[in-house]
Amino acid sequence: MNKLFTLLFIFFSVSIIKVNAQASAFEEGFIINSQDTIRGYIKSVSDLDLSKSVQFKTDINSEIVTDYLPGDIAGFGFNNTGFRFATVIVEILKGANLTYHKRFAKLILSGYTDLYKLPIPKEEQSIATTKGNTLLYILRKDTTDYTLGLYETMSSIHVQKNKRYIGMLKAAFNDCESLKLNLDKLNFNDKAILEAVTEYNRCKAPAQQSILQAYEAKAVVKRGPELSYAKLYIPKEPANVSGQGFSAGYFWDIIQPGESRKYSTKLGLNYTYYLRKTDSTDPEIEDVVIHYVRMPFSVQYNLKDPIISTTVPFFSVGFTTQISQKLNSADLMPLPSVGIGMYLNKFRLSALLENEGFKLSNPKILSVAIGFRVK
Repeated sequence: MNKLFTLLFIFFSVSIIKVNAQASAFEEGFIINSQDTIRGYIKSVSDLDLSKSVQFKTDINSEIVTDYLPGDIAGFGFNNTGFRFATVIVEILKGANLTYHKRFAKLILSGYTDLYKLPIPKEEQSIATTKGNTLLYILRKDTTDYTLGLYETMSSIHVQKNKRYIGMLKAAFNDCESLKLNLDKLNFNDKAILEAVTEYNRCKAPAQQSILQAYEAKAVVKRGPELSYAKLYIPKEPANVSGQGFSAGYFWDIIQPGESRKYSTKLGLNYTYYLRKTDSTDPEIEDVVIHYVRMPFSVQYNLKDPIISTTVPFFSVGFTTQISQKLNSADLMPLPSVGIGMYLNKFRLSALLENEGFKLSNPKILSVAIGFRVK
């Protein structure tokens, strides 16, 4: 059996190592160039990285990747999440130094005016005692981009806030006399800024609805085959009792939507060959072979984004249900489990400790597994 498992493992590893490991980093999307839409695949990275450049290719299996800088294209978007980005002109204010840059910013509201959200790198932030200092809003009115920012300056030993976004909004909104907004008390956050811009849009164009880009990101499912080896450990049991097993199956890794995507749910279905034996000389005590259908379930916490990162450590908690060919009462007892592992490109390497029951003194199964994400 050991030789069979070794041969399967070698065949499995050699077959999948030929697959393009970088494909999973690209998602279906499009770029807008001179009013033309070109469909293809965009490398999915953080919004901060996307603000500086975009990597695009027309074929998922192509090795030819084109880098676009802000200004090279009008914008781009992702099909799965619906995220849309556009080239904007942004003011970067740090201390007394004011500079202008082109960046890709995410659209969060469209209408008579459009509103974009832009993270800024640490070296461009002012004194970071306020959370809002890590981002800017860009209001696009006609062909003018207004940068809305909350800044801080150091005066002696005190930090003073510079609510520059209020002055910018007053300048942008000054052509609507009937607008009833107390901008002096406007907070610097998504909710407040969105409400203010929506109210202004309604004032200028009552018949045109402002559309909140409430992106409904879908869960991303990664799946593929998995092989594992398991070893039995029995506390306080005579050393001549042992058990081991081999399994082959399939797993589904359901990554939750959202910006962090830290959590995912892992489901599995596999066949397990399990041998429990003893060195006892008693002829009535025989080695036992058990065939299982096992269904592991776990909630996984990823230390990095599992979509945009090629190396992602994780740990998990869950339980395993199993059915043996004997269909005895033990099949009704789920096995609690804890695990650790790592995604390495498309490989999934993991170790899992399962407990037979809920007492710490119960037998335990330690397994190691290798999986491969085919999608």
